[in-house]
Amino acid sequence: MALNEHGRESMELLKRDPVVALNAYNPPNGWNMPLHKNIIARIQNEFSGPSEAASDESFLRDVHTLLRAWYGKREWLIIDYDVFRTQVCDAAELLDLISVFRIEDLEDDCKECYIYRLSHISNSPPPNWCCVNCMTEFLWKIIHALNVTKKNAKIVSGTKTLHHFLPNLLPPMDNRYTGEFFLGYGIGEGGKSVFRNLYSGFVDLARCLTQNEKFMSHVGVRFNTSLTKTLDNAKQGEELVIDSVPEDDHDLLTYFVEQNLVPGRKVDVKEAARTRGVITLDGDGDDLVFSYDVAAKIRVYPR
Repeated sequence: MALNEHGRESMELLKRDPVVALNAYNPPNGWNMPLHKNIIARIQNEFSGPSEAASDESFLRDVHTLLRAWYGKREWLIIDYDVFRTQVCDAAELLDLISVFRIEDLEDDCKECYIYRLSHISNSPPPNWCCVNCMTEFLWKIIHALNVTKKNAKIVSGTKTLHHFLPNLLPPMDNRYTGEFFLGYGIGEGGKSVFRNLYSGFVDLARCLTQNEKFMSHVGVRFNTSLTKTLDNAKQGEELVIDSVPEDDHDLLTYFVEQNLVPGRKVDVKEAARTRGVITLDGDGDDLVFSYDVAAKIRVYPR
């Protein structure tokens, strides 16, 4: 199942200038990014693999605490720590099998790749290379088995958890931002086919943007704690400030003033639908819809 036209358009726009989005990105209040950065530093430098990390009580409690912070007012959805620990420890050995892989190195053709041979050959094959399809299947089995929250939104809760054990392979996925970027709507309780679409989209972005020197210079800087988190931040970064609006069209200027769409106003790009020829901005909860022709006259800069 391929990305829809909305997803393809979003990716093409991001590929043209990902650094603008990265410069614009700031995490929501309460996300405890210092804790996230510390967790990623530990998994990358302190432990031999996910199993060792999962056996470390302080590390696991930090991941659980961070998930509660990332869920904000919905932190009550996160399961109790003891149940969380059991589930993560049960998954850890499977995570060990794939922890050496990087998202940008996954290949298109299987040709009996590592995971394929792992499933069909009794002797353990060397983890030398893997294809996108087999990795997606393998990751989904782990995500589907996790019940990190009291809801059935497996993709969001599963990827946000496992990202901290596989930072080079699996991006954290957000219901609103990731869903709207790739699909045009929230992820919700989407299943395997939705995850396949999202993950293949991230793989495509990783392959492209790792060739972009400016983009790669941001990896490890500020909130871009890993390649996959940098990819996630780039597509979440469409937060803008109005710089100027056209003054030569009196009716249009009047409309802008009535909508408080004036220089200095902060807005989020809620939707960019080229097929319908409109852009929707979110300004403090109010949807502002413009044609591409009108939007082209509004000058903005990253927040």
